[in-house]
Amino acid sequence: MNQPSAVKALGWCPWQKRVIATGGGWTDGQVRIWDAQSGSCLSSVETHSQICSLRWAEKKRHLITGHGLPHHQITAWSWESPPLSRIHQLTGHSGRVLHLAVNPDNTHVFSAGADRRFCIWDLL
Repeated sequence: MNQPSAVKALGWCPWQKRVIATGGGWTDGQVRIWDAQSGSCLSSVETHSQICSLRWAEKKRHLITGHGLPHHQITAWSWESPPLSRIHQLTGHSGRVLHLAVNPDNTHVFSAGADRRFCIWDLL
């Protein structure tokens, strides 16, 4: 599996054992969903920003991404099956979103940024 820039974030899909998501750096800016067995890209979406972190929200079947430049946002994507589609975009950090955690019932996302802020967000 080749990606045109450094992979900044990655995570296995918890409900499909052969699927992994990757997030590219600033020069790429794409979230890609891969079939790890075949090595093929199942879906990709341009974010126009660096992807610094990602987590799957299994119960909602969402992928959550934390971004760097230029907007430092958090984005929730639907991925029941290809393609990825944006559901929510959350803003509030002034630096890269370095870490994400999803609570067990998938109703909240906890984010930590390079701006030294922690935020708790509702996943609607």
